Amino acid sequence: MINSISSRTCGNVYSILTELNLFNKIPVDKQNYIINNKANYKCIFNKNIPLQFKET
Repeated sequence: MINSISSRTCGNVYSILTELNLFNKIPVDKQNYIINNKANYKCIFNKNIPLQFKET
């Protein structure tokens, strides 16, 4: 399973996947993890702007 993902990250993932109607397509154990660990805020994102990923 996922070791340590911040509550903010879980909140962002939840907001984005829910907005794109994809949240129910991930495995139930991952859904539960995200729901149980997400921050209490709404990530605002625009579907018309491509997501950019930053390498670390």
